[in-house]
Amino acid sequence: MAADAAHDALVAATDRLDVAGMRVALAAGADASRPKTFWQSKGESGQLSLAKCVLTVLPWNADDAEDDARRAGALRVLAEHGAPLDAVSANVALRRMMCDNCGPAALACLIDAGGDVTRKYDGGRTLLHMASSGEVARLLLRGGASPHAVDDAGRQPIHTAGRVAGLHRRGVLEALVAGGAHVDALDAEGRSPLFLTLSLDESSRDLPRAVKRLMALGADPLSGGPRPWDTPLHRALMRVWWLEWLVARRDPAAVTRIRVLRLVAGGVVWSRRRHLLLLLRARRRGDEE
Repeated sequence: MAADAAHDALVAATDRLDVAGMRVALAAGADASRPKTFWQSKGESGQLSLAKCVLTVLPWNADDAEDDARRAGALRVLAEHGAPLDAVSANVALRRMMCDNCGPAALACLIDAGGDVTRKYDGGRTLLHMASSGEVARLLLRGGASPHAVDDAGRQPIHTAGRVAGLHRRGVLEALVAGGAHVDALDAEGRSPLFLTLSLDESSRDLPRAVKRLMALGADPLSGGPRPWDTPLHRALMRVWWLEWLVARRDPAAVTRIRVLRLVAGGVVWSRRRHLLLLLRARRRGDEE
């Protein structure tokens, strides 16, 4: 009877992610390997391991460090008492947790439990394609994730990090480059992360910051486009009018500087095109001779 009461206390503490309460229940004789019994809609009973219960407690909140620490702490307590999370459950949880922005502490527990960080999911994407922060990206890289893995569109994680709004602020780009990703990597259509970022919707307020981060990491504005005349620099010139409007709202004098920059950049593009035309003409003359 005392064992049943201790088990009920352990289940209740697990459902609350109350690590201290779990330790008290275990000290009172609760068995960490004993599953939780629950009733289904048709009146039938089912069982779920306590480690899985920890993974089903909602909501997930990666931005809440306390929630992340409590979830990871609950998993560690169960593992210490002979009820670790199995690899199959860890893999199932990994996909779900990444969709809900998994926190780094809980993610580390899933990787330690045997979670496969190289598995591909919908669209050929890996967990690294879905990394929500630099710390999460570093954990996945240390766990064996490849920064060069490509999805069905031929895009690497760095292509996704530059395009998804807000990710550049969390340090994902820096973590990927430090982990071996090439800042000018090309997708299946020959487009670089900088080119894809400049192809974002014009209403994106994160665009200037993302471009700045990529340029700081060494992105080349004169290459990485699908065609020689369609490069990141060309894309930037095409949307300078939008940048003028954005800057004019804060600093009207900056519009003049941007227009000068556009003239200079336009001269670079013109000279590059002229150079290519001269090369083509010289090659044709050589073929004719």
